[in-house]
Amino acid sequence: MRLDIKLLLAWRFFKGPLFSFFILFAFVSCCIFSFFLITDSYEKQVEERFASKQPHFTLSLEGGVSSWSDYKASGELENLKRSLQDEGSILSVSEFTKVTKWLRLKAATAQQSGFESAQEYDKFSSGNVTLIGLERHFPSVIPLTELNYYDAGAYKFKITNLEFAADWLMNPSLVLPNAVLDASFFAPISQEVSIKSVGHGYQGKIKAFINDYNDESILYMGIDQIAAWLDDDDLKEEGLYLRILDSRDIEQSKNVITTLLAKTGENWTVTTWLDEKSKQKSILLMTKLLGYSLISVLVFALILILGLNQANVFIKKAKSLNILYMTGYLLTLPLVVTSFFVGLLGLLLAYLVTFTWLKPMILQVFSVSTTLHQGMSWGVCITVLLLINLLNLIGMKNRLGY
Repeated sequence: MRLDIKLLLAWRFFKGPLFSFFILFAFVSCCIFSFFLITDSYEKQVEERFASKQPHFTLSLEGGVSSWSDYKASGELENLKRSLQDEGSILSVSEFTKVTKWLRLKAATAQQSGFESAQEYDKFSSGNVTLIGLERHFPSVIPLTELNYYDAGAYKFKITNLEFAADWLMNPSLVLPNAVLDASFFAPISQEVSIKSVGHGYQGKIKAFINDYNDESILYMGIDQIAAWLDDDDLKEEGLYLRILDSRDIEQSKNVITTLLAKTGENWTVTTWLDEKSKQKSILLMTKLLGYSLISVLVFALILILGLNQANVFIKKAKSLNILYMTGYLLTLPLVVTSFFVGLLGLLLAYLVTFTWLKPMILQVFSVSTTLHQGMSWGVCITVLLLINLLNLIGMKNRLGY
C-alpha cells in the first residue's frame, strides 16, 4: 500500500487526537521557550548588573581583625596577593576595610553634603552607611566605567572615565558613593563632602557615583583614608576583594583560589558575590524549580491526554481498524510519522509566538537577552517530542500491529 494513502488514513482516523496534540504541544513548547528565556535573562541580568559592579570574591580569615592584623604583619599577605595576581583568571586584588555605621547625612543649601552633629541639619537623611576602604590601583576591584558623573559648577564640565581613573589613583580625598547613598543628597555642585564628629574632621571630593545595585548605602574610598571616618569602637571587617576576568568562570576560579589559600595554612572563608545576594539567588532557584515542575506536569498531562484521545478512537472505530489490520493496512508507522510532523508544526508555532509577542514583553522586564536559552529550549522540546512519539509507538503497536 502506498505511503501517502497510509498517511491519509492515519490522519482520517486520528484527526481529532492529532489536532488536540498540535494545540497542546504548541502550548507546552511555548511554556518551555518562555521559561528558558525568563530564567536565562534573569541569570544574565544578575551576572551583568550585580557581578559586573561588585567584587566577585571576598576572602577573610576566620579569626577576625586580630588574625588579619597578625597575618598582615607577618608579610605573608603580600606573597598571597602576588600569587593571586599571577593567576590568569583574576583581574584585580585589593585589601579592604568595611564598616557599617549609623550616620546622619546632611545636605546644605550650598549643596555640600556632610556628616554633621544632630543640631546642625536642615535637610537630611539618616540610617546605616557602609564605608568601604579599597586600595587605589588600576584595574580596580570596582569598575570605574559607566559611572554617573556630576556636572561641575556652572560650566557643566564632565570628566571622562580615564580622567576619573587617574583622579582615583592620585587624589587621596576622592570618594565614590553608590546610587543609594547618592539619592540621600542634593547634587553637590561644589563636589565637596565633609565629615564632622567628635574628634574627627575630614574633607573629601565627589565627582561621580556608581550604581552597584546594592540595597544599602555605600561610600567607597581609599583604604589609607578610611581611618579618618572611623571611631575606636567601630566593628571592622577586613580581608581581600577579588575581581575575575569572566564571571561565568566563577566556580573554576573559586577552585583555584581555594587551592592557593590552602597552601597558606590559615583558615580562610571564601564568599562569592552571589552568596551575599541571597535574595537574588533564592528567586533564581525558585524560578527554576517552579519552571521545571510546571514543564514536567505539562508534559505528563500532554502524554495522558494524547493517550486517552487515542484510546477513544480505538474504542469508537475498532471495527474499521481491525478490517484494515486484517487486510494488511498497517497504520503504526504512518501514525507515528503524522504525529511527529504535527508536533513539529506545533513547535514552530510556539517559537513564532514566543519570539514575536512574548520575548519583547519579557525583555521589557529584564532588558537582557541571551542566546543560550534558544539552544536549550530547542533541545528540550525535541527531546519531549521524541519521548511522546516513542510512548505513542509503544501504546499503538499492540493495537495496530507492526
